[in-house]
Amino acid sequence: MGISRLYARKLAILVAVIGITVTPSFVYSLGLGTIKLNSSLSEILDAEIDLIAATPNDVSDLKVKLASRDAFLRAGIDRAGLLSSLRFSVKRNNSGKYFI
Repeated sequence: MGISRLYARKLAILVAVIGITVTPSFVYSLGLGTIKLNSSLSEILDAEIDLIAATPNDVSDLKVKLASRDAFLRAGIDRAGLLSSLRFSVKRNNSGKYFI
């Protein structure tokens, strides 16, 4: 039970710290779906977050990055230096759906 609580906490923090910046002149809502954790405890974090109803136009200008220090402060979460090493990218799976 301790391990699943640890994963749940890590995933909750991951979602809280991801900042999504969309740069087109019109900004539309883009939903985040479920998180799939691909790594185990003590491994490098490897997770996928579904992008709900994303089209090629939606993701062409999408930039995913770690939230700012101010966002962390507003959320009441410590921003450990280790988080700065996280890398995000938008990819497409075999069924054509996009994910982070």
